[in-house]
Amino acid sequence: MLKVAICDDDIQTTGKMDLLIEWVSQKNVIHTEIEVFWNGKSLIDAVVSGERFDIIFLDIEMERENGISVARKIRLYDKNVFIIYVTNHEHYMRETFSVRPFQFLIKPVSEQEMETCFKNAYKEIINGDYYFRYRYQRVNYKIPVGDS
Repeated sequence: MLKVAICDDDIQTTGKMDLLIEWVSQKNVIHTEIEVFWNGKSLIDAVVSGERFDIIFLDIEMERENGISVARKIRLYDKNVFIIYVTNHEHYMRETFSVRPFQFLIKPVSEQEMETCFKNAYKEIINGDYYFRYRYQRVNYKIPVGDS
């Protein structure tokens, strides 16, 4: 199962992204669990408290903290998560390279773009899985390989 986070301060955008990811997941028979965050701080707090995501769809321009600084903080705790920026502004692309994003999508994201991006990320994750995954009492867990 893939754990996916969506972080954007626009509720309509998160709703559309959630539906797109659900559609792609069902179409390609990829089991996903999606969690939505409406600000960077709540996403950072989740990662700091031990929440592990396979993919994070992250907006760059948010009110309190921008997506680049959010990704920098996340990278301190999880170097393997696939960060996919979803934004209206292409001019941030160069600045995002410091946090090793997997991809950069421009809003509005089409079904085809989402499907291509999601499937590519899924293939990368499956081929180079850095996590030990298990299920216990109907709860899915994943532990980064290499953590002590």
